[in-house]
Parts: sequence; structure tokens; C-alpha cells
Amino acid sequence: MSKERAGKAVKPGAALVIDGAPHKVLKITQGKRGKGGGYVRAYMKNVVTKTTTEKTFLVDETVEYAEMEKEDVQYNWNDGSNFYFMNLSTFEEFSLPKEECPDWEFFSEGQEVTMRNFLGTTREFFEDKDVVHLEYEAYTDMALQTMLEICDKVRERWPVLNIVIQHKLGDCPVLDVSVAIIISSEHRKESLAALSFAIDELKLIVPIWKKEHYGDGDCNWKSNAQQAKEAAEGTTTEEDAKR
Repeated sequence: MSKERAGKAVKPGAALVIDGAPHKVLKITQGKRGKGGGYVRAYMKNVVTKTTTEKTFLVDETVEYAEMEKEDVQYNWNDGSNFYFMNLSTFEEFSLPKEECPDWEFFSEGQEVTMRNFLGTTREFFEDKDVVHLEYEAYTDMALQTMLEICDKVRERWPVLNIVIQHKLGDCPVLDVSVAIIISSEHRKESLAALSFAIDELKLIVPIWKKEHYGDGDCNWKSNAQQAKEAAEGTTTEEDAKR
């Protein structure tokens, strides 16, 4: 995903990644902070949840453009191990392995579906610090089980066809993709809502921890959203977050 200074990037119609989710800028106001630099106040809509929010950026702050892809595809055939689809915009054929198509028995030749995916990249700034390197750790068995529970919750709420959730562990360079979620459905409304839910649930309940290394030599562990909230209230220490 590409980056740009907020003074240039934050403008009506722009699509930006805010708190890990894609937002569309609706309108902006600009100003200056006394003797300091200028700022841009943006009124934005989460393109997945449709909720609106307001955020202020310094003009020299780096922001990230959102790249959320939607593909209208047609299921064609399978060879028992892989399922083959055609992109209805480019007419290119691609395949997915059978294990990523858990509802394959409901596919019918010529069926049209929408695939929606969002790739989350690691950030290069935290507050006023440069992030130079990241590490991810997890209780792997519990993380996999929790991801399966998220898939079950999604299927209970929306008639989706396929769900793929992947999260990187170990070393992760800055700006690399750390999480990928792909959900397909016959209608885009369902895949959009399911994608938003899956992203939020992953952040909230999957036991994955991130260690941020900063340019000044300092570092900090980040736990999931629940533990982060407890840390803000002073009830979780760094050691608690790692346990």
C-alpha cells in the first residue's frame, strides 16, 4: 500500500486506512496550530461499516492509501483439488485450493460470486516514533482455533461462500502485509459486512502479540484490543501482555 503526506493525501474522495480499516474522506477543514505546522481535519466514512468518524492529521504526517479489492468472479470447474474461477472484468482464470473453498459442494458451474479482500500492512510510525521493525508471536493452536470460531460466527450471520484468514508470525518488515482476510459471497453487501466483522473480531480476540522496534532503540509489545484497553487503564503490564 502506498504512503503520502497528509497535507497532500487527505482530501475529499480519498480512500485511507484508519485503524486498520478503509475509510473514504467526505470533507476536510484546514488550519494551523499557533507557531506549529498546519493540520487537516477530516470527516470520513468507514467504507465497510458505513459509520462516520472525525480525525485530525498534521500536514507532514504520513498516511496510508486504502487498497480494498473487489472482484466479481464466475465459478467454472474443479479438478478435485483446485477450484477454477474467471474474473468477470479481465476474463482471466485463477484457482483456489479445495481447502480454501469449504462450501465447494454448493458451487454450480456458471455461478457468479463477489470476492472481497483487504490486506493490512504494518505501520511505519507510532505517535512520534519511527517503527523500524516488527515481530509477531502467538499461541498458535489457540489462535487457529479462535480464527475458526470467527469463521463460524461469520457463517452464522451472513450467507458467505468462502473465508480465508491469514496472519504473519515472526519477523515482519515495516509496510509488509501482516494480515489478509478474503471473503466471497453471491452479493457484495454480505461480504462487506462479514469482512468488517472478521477484521474487528481478529483484533479483539485472536491471541497474537506484536513487538514494535523504534528508531530510538526502544521497543514495545502490543497485545490484542482487550489487553490494550486494560493496559491503558493500568491493569495490564508488559509481562502480563506476554503471558
